[in-house]
Amino acid sequence: MMQVLPFVPDNLAALAVQPRQAAMAEAGVAMPALLSANQCWTVKSGERVLMIGAVHDVCERHGLLLALLADSIGSSMVALTRVTRNWFAAMPYDRLTAWVDADHEQGLRWAAMLGMQNEGLMRRWRADGGDIFHFGWLRGERA
Repeated sequence: MMQVLPFVPDNLAALAVQPRQAAMAEAGVAMPALLSANQCWTVKSGERVLMIGAVHDVCERHGLLLALLADSIGSSMVALTRVTRNWFAAMPYDRLTAWVDADHEQGLRWAAMLGMQNEGLMRRWRADGGDIFHFGWLRGERA
């Protein structure tokens, strides 16, 4: 059974992050982003950390979403998606935004599974010159 718990810094060390996100975790970028978030939570299955999520307020009703997922999440993905969608519905935000690397197929697929709409390509957005897609979720909008 999955549990949604408040984030604590030890959760990041316990997360076997997927290779695609490993550089962010290893470079020390993830912890300050998580600690400065307005909302931050951990999803666990038993003792295994499956995801750490965070939202930074853009304005009163708009949040910027950050999610770090475990490697080899496999069969837990459907349940994790359901838990995350339920979290979206319970939060006070009318809009959530996520930025996904344009060449990260799994991230793009998960954003769509969460009911987020691809709102366009942001060219050369990443520090290395890579592109990202801008996704948005609006309360009350059906995917």
